[in-house]
Amino acid sequence: MNSSKKEFARKVGRKLEDFRKQLGHSRSEMASRLGITPSAYHKNESGVNLPGHQTLMRLSLDYDISMDWLYCDRGPQNYGSGEQKIKKMKEQIADLEANAPQSGSNLLKRPEVEELLAAMEKNPILYYEMMLKFQRYRAGSGQPGN
Repeated sequence: MNSSKKEFARKVGRKLEDFRKQLGHSRSEMASRLGITPSAYHKNESGVNLPGHQTLMRLSLDYDISMDWLYCDRGPQNYGSGEQKIKKMKEQIADLEANAPQSGSNLLKRPEVEELLAAMEKNPILYYEMMLKFQRYRAGSGQPGN
């Protein structure tokens, strides 16, 4: 790799490291979540190699990482605004409650739901982790929309 490519790979690696630390994951845990070996992830993070296509797809789809941010230093780290997504999620919960009056409980008024939504507003990474878990749940349960 020539020097400009090496510097570019190191810059991308630093971003991967910062993001991993935001999530609170070890290198091996992040590698597992991305579906690559710990050695391959270490090489990506240390700037020896650039992430492969599959790794980039997982970062984008599973973690909502913007490739413009990762490669071009343009725009925010994540696509869209976490606040907008949380607002939309609250609206979706209200719609579910309106269409399911037989349940007899107001989901948004439950203290644990209010606490979770407040925490997700303060920490976008928590929001993305919760949505990732939900998407995996939905995909595994065979519900429509996966």
